[in-house]
Amino acid sequence: MKYENVDGVDTYTLDPIHVTFVGCRGCGKTSLMASMFNEIQKKRISCVTADPTTMSIMSDSYADMLRMLEEAEENGTAEPTLSATEKETEFNFTGTSIQEASFKPKRFRYPFVFTDLPGGWYAEEKAAEEGTKKEVAKYIGRASVCLLTIDAPALMSGDYTNQLYNRPDIILNWFNKCLGSLKDSNVRVVFVLSRCESFVQDQASREALFAKVRKSYAPSIDLLRSANIDVCGTWVETLGGVQFLHYRRKADGKKVPVFIKTGDYTPRNCELPLLLTLQKNAENMKLALEEKRGPWRVLLDSLGVSHYDLAIKGVEEILRELEAGLAMAKDEATFEL
Repeated sequence: MKYENVDGVDTYTLDPIHVTFVGCRGCGKTSLMASMFNEIQKKRISCVTADPTTMSIMSDSYADMLRMLEEAEENGTAEPTLSATEKETEFNFTGTSIQEASFKPKRFRYPFVFTDLPGGWYAEEKAAEEGTKKEVAKYIGRASVCLLTIDAPALMSGDYTNQLYNRPDIILNWFNKCLGSLKDSNVRVVFVLSRCESFVQDQASREALFAKVRKSYAPSIDLLRSANIDVCGTWVETLGGVQFLHYRRKADGKKVPVFIKTGDYTPRNCELPLLLTLQKNAENMKLALEEKRGPWRVLLDSLGVSHYDLAIKGVEEILRELEAGLAMAKDEATFEL
């Protein structure tokens, strides 16, 4: 726990907790990050803020994503507009709580670091550099939460396209390689279906989508469950005003999804992956603080001089707000794996 005096207030910053986006190139990791960031912008989660660098990067990404709606408005159809991630990028968020102490209020900061890796890093061809593989293992292994992003159009378009974009076999290999670290980290793996606009219009469509996830990712789900790792599933509509139409093959042979505009910008459930992530992180922070507090800290708590007790109370406040948000958002947005 780091101490500094900020604007006359004693401020304590905890060690950061890490979140890693998992998924191969083109599955929608950056789109998911941009849509979740917009929830921070709308201040639906009042206890969490983004740092200036994250605000700048995500504002640009979010603007790029919205251009897809403009393109669909002008041309009738559109293709995803976000460029591929070329290097590891960290997005920093901080939960903040001010607690009343014996003499004066104390501020506690709880950092959450989201890391987006280039999708190509997850590829395991022989040509892949060993250094890159070690980096992927490091980021997955240190995570408190892994957000496994799954492109819904690719998932529902047949095994070939699913393998091309989502590569569930490669994801299984990475989870298997990092299983020991994931167990030690008390990790949560959230299976996030992205770009779901075409597949969640009614209960029957949603159930077909969820069944396909369970079938395609059954080996990964079984592996994680066998290690008592927390797994859950959710889905998002990153734009809401488009629906997947078909795949188009470009001149270079690459298949790209084509979307048609169906309405205005009306995203759904974009806050849920973020809420599930921050909830798990806050739980882990509370556990870490309780372990560090130890028997002598309990005595100091009773005397009102322990910062750990106040820090735990701050985490509990954040948890209450997040759980209230989850209760409102869940309804049909989560599914059993």
